[in-house]
Amino acid sequence: MATHWPKPGINHVGEFQVSGHTLVITGSAQTIYLKHVASSITVSATNDAELTFFDGRHEGMNYTVPADTTTSFKGKFLTFKVPANMDALVEVTNIPSSSYNVPNRLQLFETR
Repeated sequence: MATHWPKPGINHVGEFQVSGHTLVITGSAQTIYLKHVASSITVSATNDAELTFFDGRHEGMNYTVPADTTTSFKGKFLTFKVPANMDALVEVTNIPSSSYNVPNRLQLFETR
């Protein structure tokens, strides 16, 4: 048996795969800044609504959720915005947000 357990961190796979807490957010139209890394966000909308995710440079990327649907997003999330007509269920890990550097979207792809 191990005498030293690793602390929660972004490279601790098991810690990221298992949700630590469930956070329910009802539409607030405010930007949500998480203190821990989220592993997924599930949203439902009564009307067409735009969910906004923010990258490391705090540039927003919008996704339109069609009316009367539920959509799930898997990844690593720290900052997002839920409009007033949308609810969100966020799976938050035990990994502190300070241990994850969010890339900006230009670091994730290139066009040719």
